[in-house]
Amino acid sequence: MVSSTFVPQFVKYLTNDDCSSNEMSIASRFCYYYGDRVSDTVQLSIRNGYKLLVNFDKSESLLVGMHSLFTEFALKGGEILLFEYCSRQLFNVYIIGKHGSEINYPRIVEASRNCNSEIGGLKFVQHVYSTKEIVDEVVPPMAFLCEFGSRIPPRVKYVLYNGKKFNGYYLRNDQTLRGLGGICDSLELPNLNAFDLLVFTFDVFHCFTVSFFDGRNVETVIDDRLVSSGEFGESLFPPFEFVVDVQRFHMLNYSYGVDVRVQFRDLREMWSRNEQIIVYKDDCSWPLRIKKRPDWKRTTIHDGWLQFRDDLGLNIGDQCIFKWKDRSYNHFIVEVVKAVGVAP
Repeated sequence: MVSSTFVPQFVKYLTNDDCSSNEMSIASRFCYYYGDRVSDTVQLSIRNGYKLLVNFDKSESLLVGMHSLFTEFALKGGEILLFEYCSRQLFNVYIIGKHGSEINYPRIVEASRNCNSEIGGLKFVQHVYSTKEIVDEVVPPMAFLCEFGSRIPPRVKYVLYNGKKFNGYYLRNDQTLRGLGGICDSLELPNLNAFDLLVFTFDVFHCFTVSFFDGRNVETVIDDRLVSSGEFGESLFPPFEFVVDVQRFHMLNYSYGVDVRVQFRDLREMWSRNEQIIVYKDDCSWPLRIKKRPDWKRTTIHDGWLQFRDDLGLNIGDQCIFKWKDRSYNHFIVEVVKAVGVAP
C-alpha cells in the first residue's frame, strides 16, 4: 500500500525552446495533485552540489528562473530532467543526457562536495515505443555500461518503490538486463508498453530500482487494489504517438503528402482540417503542416516534410516515431529508427 505521504517523481523532456527560456512548464498532473506540497520558492539541487532557487507557479505549472541551470550545464535540448521531491522547499534534480544515461556532471568549484555518481545511484532511462515490445529485457545505454557495466553482477534484483523485489540477471556478453517479466506478472500486464519511460537506478552493488512513467510524465503510483482487480493496466495513460515508415515516394523532390495512418485515429481526431505541429529532435525543431481531406478520411503531413526529411538524413525504410510532448497534440518529440540492410 502506498503511503499518503508519498510524492511521485516527474520528468521533463527538454527542447531547444525550453533551454532558451527562463520559464519551464512541468507536468500538470503533478501540480494538480501535489502542488500544495510545494512552496512558492524551491531549491533545485544537482548531484555535483550545484543549487538554484526558482519560483513555482502552481496555477500555470511553471518553474521560473531556470535559464541559469540550462546555461551552467550547457543544455541545448534532447535531455531529460528527473525531479525527485525531498521537501516543500527542495527537489533533487538528475540530468539524463541524449545518450539515455546521467551526464558526467562538471565540477563546481564553490560546491560543498564533489560529484559522486554513487550517491543515489547512477540512473539510466529506457524509452518505450509501441513499435517494440518490452517484456523481459532491456539493453542499458552504452554510456551507462562504460561507467558501471563491469560492476553489474550476473544476478541482480529489481526493486519497486513499494518495496517489492524481483530476481533478474545480467548477460555480460549481450550487455542485457533480463528478468523484467516478473514485474509484468506482478502487475498483471502482458508487457511494459503501457508506460512511456522506465527509469533504472543502480545502487552500485546488485540492485536496480525501477520507476515507471506514463504519458503524463509523472511516476506511476502502483495501486495494489487495482492490480488485484486486474484494472491497473486500464488506469495507465500511454502517450499519444504516430509512426511514419519512410517510403520511396517520401523521398521525391515534391511532397504529395505523408499519410498519418488510420490506426492512429484517436490522435488524428484531435487535429483540425489544417493544423501546424512542432516536432523536436535534440536541439532542433521543425514546423509541419497537418492537412485533412474534405471527407476527413485521409490525414497527411504536407508543408515542412522535405526540410524535416533532409535535416534528419532520412532514407527508405527508416521509421519515425512521433511522441507527444507535455501532453500536447501540437508538440512532438521524434525518434528515428534507421533501417537495417535497406538500400536507399
